[in-house]
Amino acid sequence: MVEINCNDEFITLDFVFPTTEVGNIGYGDDLKAGINGCEAVLQVVREIVRGFKWEGDALGRAKASFHSTYDGLYKNLEGMSAEKIVGEMTDGDQSFVSVGHEEIDAVTLDEAKNAVMSQLLPSEIEVSMVGDFDTKEALDLVLKYLGTIPANANEEFLEKAPNANLAVRSGSPNTPPVYNVPTLPLPGRHLDFSLEDPDPRAIAYVSGTAPNSWGFFSDGTNLADSIQKRDKNPSTFDGQRRGHPLFARCALLLISEIVNRRLFSNVREKRQLTYDANFKFTGYEQIGGGFFLCTVTASKEKAQEAMEACKETLVALVESQPISNDNLESAKRVVVNRHEGEMRTTRYLSELMSGLQLDAVPKKGPLSLTDFNAMVQAITVKDLQLALAALDVTNNLYTAIGQTVLPKDYVEMKDGSAPLTRGPAGGTRGGPLTG
Repeated sequence: MVEINCNDEFITLDFVFPTTEVGNIGYGDDLKAGINGCEAVLQVVREIVRGFKWEGDALGRAKASFHSTYDGLYKNLEGMSAEKIVGEMTDGDQSFVSVGHEEIDAVTLDEAKNAVMSQLLPSEIEVSMVGDFDTKEALDLVLKYLGTIPANANEEFLEKAPNANLAVRSGSPNTPPVYNVPTLPLPGRHLDFSLEDPDPRAIAYVSGTAPNSWGFFSDGTNLADSIQKRDKNPSTFDGQRRGHPLFARCALLLISEIVNRRLFSNVREKRQLTYDANFKFTGYEQIGGGFFLCTVTASKEKAQEAMEACKETLVALVESQPISNDNLESAKRVVVNRHEGEMRTTRYLSELMSGLQLDAVPKKGPLSLTDFNAMVQAITVKDLQLALAALDVTNNLYTAIGQTVLPKDYVEMKDGSAPLTRGPAGGTRGGPLTG
């Protein structure tokens, strides 16, 4: 399996392969084992970095796929509503919304080539391998296929795409990211969206500003530093714990788990306003800042009430019903158990390892793997209460409700048994052919 993805922050070449031999050499009595899966994958990586062939028809197929994805997004109530609220929160910054038809059509083959190849610089490529293989053999193969790529390979593309490598930088472990989420336009506002669809349903959002996965806000400050400043009587141990590179990441994971439990209890179980409610952070790693997004699926009649219940739940976490020790201990068990369960999969391990060697992710390092459980267990109720105060989840919120409306040409059968869409005036179906 080969999957190549480009998101807001990374170009990722993701391979899943057998580590046994994948081909033989020779015939009959001369038959012998050929290359293994590891060597085959490294050959492919080298060809992508150095010898990839860019073809016009491939670009055409890619554009068709992007057109289809964009059209599908705006036919989906959840996707369309999330897209529009993010667009409002970023003040229309095109970096954070889907690529539209005009932008897709405008991309030329040379522009696509320059944009991608300017990112594939040998000095900025990180290789993470997880699986059942011989380490020495794998390192020898990495040296053979990737280590022999010239150090200045693909630098010529940087001149044609001068801003392509903007996010790559060097600095100390506490250096804030270079590229940041735009400042949230204030004050917060409410938005209403509609989508033509005969199926009646609605979705509500409550959103606001947040740090990235490692605690950096869009203004360059860090969540851990903000917490330390808010604590009037910090101990030496408080300072050491909050100074750990993993502190902000673990605190955000615990907050997310606690908020999700509160939403489930208040909005679904107690008030029965929804069958699905969740809270999540955008989780950027290189980009400074981000957003939290609380999503509630509800009926059209209960959408407004469900949205208000979400806001009340967030306010209660800060004011009337702050995080308790029971909340924290339950969240710790869930976060640790989830982490330990996923550590048994190669995909999760490779995702954890991605970025360990990149200066562009300043707080991510080997401690991300070795200290995770200990850091989660060390976080206190006071840490999370101060974190929620620093996140400011109760003020300057953006809210939105997306709901379906009946299409203009929609009519119901007289017996009410099934809907239909009105066809062209005077049209018939199955009539005779005419010359």
